[in-house]
Amino acid sequence: ASDVYKRQGKEISPNQLTKLLIKIIEDEKKSKPLSDQKIKKYLQEKYEVSIARRTVAKYRQQAQLLPSRLRS
Repeated sequence: ASDVYKRQGKEISPNQLTKLLIKIIEDEKKSKPLSDQKIKKYLQEKYEVSIARRTVAKYRQQAQLLPSRLRS
């Protein structure tokens, strides 16, 4: 898949997006894990990456990261 996402007018590759997701999930409070929707919002606010929640879920699953309800 040649998916490319925009970040501050620049493009972000799926590989970079996966690394970003891993970092966000590693840095989250373990007592209150972020949902895919909250990760989507965080990406948009902090990194200016605009993607759909289902895209967050897709890359989270590809990185073999559990959904928020199983990460606590």
